[in-house]
Amino acid sequence: MGTIRIRTLQGFLAASLVVLGWSLPAIANPPRGFFVTHCGFSHSLRDDPIMRPGAPGASHRHEFFGSVRTNARSTERRMRTGATTCALTADTAAYWFPSGSLDGVRLRPTFSKAYYFGIPDRWVAVPPPGMQMIGGNPEAANEGENPHATWTCGASGPRQTPIADHPYDCRPYAARWPFVDSVVGRVDFPNCWNGTGRSPEDVVYQLEGRCPPGFGHRLPAFRLQIHYGILNPCRLRDPCGPASNGRHVRLRLSSGPYHTLHADFWNTWRQRAFADLIRSCLYRHRGCGVVADRA
Repeated sequence: MGTIRIRTLQGFLAASLVVLGWSLPAIANPPRGFFVTHCGFSHSLRDDPIMRPGAPGASHRHEFFGSVRTNARSTERRMRTGATTCALTADTAAYWFPSGSLDGVRLRPTFSKAYYFGIPDRWVAVPPPGMQMIGGNPEAANEGENPHATWTCGASGPRQTPIADHPYDCRPYAARWPFVDSVVGRVDFPNCWNGTGRSPEDVVYQLEGRCPPGFGHRLPAFRLQIHYGILNPCRLRDPCGPASNGRHVRLRLSSGPYHTLHADFWNTWRQRAFADLIRSCLYRHRGCGVVADRA
């Protein structure tokens, strides 16, 4: 594995990741290790390699990040050996979200981030090659039916903007904080795994804080977020804040209203690099920040 640059919230820290052992260190009250990959926009298609494989144009429109080869006819091997829009070239995984529009005008997203978190005092398995996962509920009739999808204006250290169940006007926060660039949709993925399968039905969400029977293996806690490229999802309609009820939101998704936000992940990472990051950041309870290739 090559040398990787790690960007922490406090600045930039260069470090060389090495292959570490599989043993989980015994640490009293350990922090939550994590790392983040930052991926630019790649392309937009009416394809869904998970739900509609082999059927181009059979899905609602999606925005793709990471692997530049993701489409309805993609293969795991072809994606893993191709290029990526991620700052870390070893992250050749595929990430995709429903397209957004505002008053009927399609939005061009700016970038996405994938957050991988450890679980204090718990072993987490490395997601196997080829694993496919879906986060959120694309068929939700309201916010309550999609609790794993949330909205914010960015999350960076102590100045994290409010987390809401609907998109809201980010302009007041952008005027104060330079890291606020866009309305951000966030999707948390299930991480209770049956230990063998690689399909979406092999990974489920916790129920009442516990993994259900048959899904006792824990994967890293995984979140995708998409920056939709606008600051105000309500145009000139008010109120449109994090405490409002979303009534004036004009942002729509290709899957339907904003509360149908969901995301997809196909693990076509270069697997050794993926496993090394999980071992060196999550197993060691390190906050590794954004990972990227050394310039």
